[in-house]
Amino acid sequence: FTQTALRVLPGFPHGIINYSAGLLRLPWPGFLCAAVLGLGVKWAVYCWSIHALFDQGMERGLDQQGPGAGALIPLVLLTVFLGVGSWITTRIKARAAVED
Repeated sequence: FTQTALRVLPGFPHGIINYSAGLLRLPWPGFLCAAVLGLGVKWAVYCWSIHALFDQGMERGLDQQGPGAGALIPLVLLTVFLGVGSWITTRIKARAAVED
């Protein structure tokens, strides 16, 4: 899950994940699954957002400014998913620290 979350982050260098996974000798099937899921989610959200922006630009023309809600929804959803993931990770770490 951590690999998947890191791959979804915008601008995160995937080489670091790949190199670290090799050093840690992570199981190959889990690594590939995390890579496919993380990159698939990232690419789908970005493609959806870019497509929505392009469509709105073609429909509205250049005279109106700003993207509409349809173009921003995918990015808001990505922000919510990343925020919830971060919150869950923090809760798990806090619970583990209390148990120790």
